[in-house]
Amino acid sequence: MNPADTVTSGGTSVGAGDHMGRVLADHKLLFSGVAPHPGWPLTTAMVDETLVCASSEQPLAAQTAATLVVRPAFTSDVNASLPTVRVDPTHWVELPDPPFEYAIPASIEDRQASRLGHVDSSVPVYEERFASERVASSTRLTLADGVVVTTEPFVRGDPVEIVPHEVVE
Repeated sequence: MNPADTVTSGGTSVGAGDHMGRVLADHKLLFSGVAPHPGWPLTTAMVDETLVCASSEQPLAAQTAATLVVRPAFTSDVNASLPTVRVDPTHWVELPDPPFEYAIPASIEDRQASRLGHVDSSVPVYEERFASERVASSTRLTLADGVVVTTEPFVRGDPVEIVPHEVVE
């Protein structure tokens, strides 16, 4: 990591509001966008010898991008897999249409994962179907114990792998 490497929050968007994307387009663009939702938009470029990562101003989107994408880039650990804990989901979580990968905030208690943000959780943000755009803007969901990164819905009785925040912070 170069001491000048930079992470910004805000000024990114999908469309006309993507001010950072326009600025970074004049430099060596490394990538724009990331798989996990929330976590986008994220644009990364080299400006001279400085790595610049421009993330969303949405709290959970910025946290997801920072912990799952930006952190490995800054630690030169981009190929390492993150440690996970295998837990049983306490409830079903329906996902929006594919082909996206979702980072679902969850709490862990007694080897079980409760999805935070669901209408039945302590931080109700969405109904039965995971709503990444609503979850992205929640500051309270950044207090989750971790995230389940998945392309498949939660099904009670089918264990899931949760990435605990303590291993990536």
